[in-house]
Amino acid sequence: MSYRRLLSAVTLIVIGWSVDASAQAPTGGTVTGDSATITVDALPLEAEVILDGVRIGTAHDLINRALTVVPGYHLVQISAQGHLTNVVEVPGIRDWATRVQVLLVPDRRP
Repeated sequence: MSYRRLLSAVTLIVIGWSVDASAQAPTGGTVTGDSATITVDALPLEAEVILDGVRIGTAHDLINRALTVVPGYHLVQISAQGHLTNVVEVPGIRDWATRVQVLLVPDRRP
């Protein structure tokens, strides 16, 4: 494969990634200027995820999905029926990607 063809293929892949990422951006607003990303991985998959007081979906909805946020600290709350709720303060660092991984503990209280 020639260098020019390889460069074209890589360019198409990068363009494809950027289009896909923007298509999965959360609805309801955009972040302009400085931004950070947070990815939430949680189990069980039916757990509800709340970011800064706003429900953003279930853990299943957010699999491998980077959420664009403004820099600063953000509260991520994960809860599921029959499990203890977990609240995590996550730093959103400018031009940085942060991944949160949470495994909810079953609630065994009587």
